[in-house]
Amino acid sequence: MILADLTVFRDAIAARHVAIMTLVDQIDAAPQDIESTNQQADAYAEALFLRAFTAYENDVERLFLHYVTGGTTLQGITANSYLRITDEALARKLTKGRL
Repeated sequence: MILADLTVFRDAIAARHVAIMTLVDQIDAAPQDIESTNQQADAYAEALFLRAFTAYENDVERLFLHYVTGGTTLQGITANSYLRITDEALARKLTKGRL
């Protein structure tokens, strides 16, 4: 990822966070002392959480692969890596344990 791509990536994460939090704010919280009877709202909330968490995992993985392959931060700092991988596809295989 070049610097411009990293900026776009950061902005996309921020926009997704705002969109998800907007949806979360629309869900009424159930009282803590009783079980929810609204299965549809529960399913929406669980799906929203799962989608947000999956997006977070994907973002962290993509950022890790960026840094492990020699990418820099927005300030131009390069992470210290003991790996000498420059190919993101190979780095992805390494993290999954399938070379």
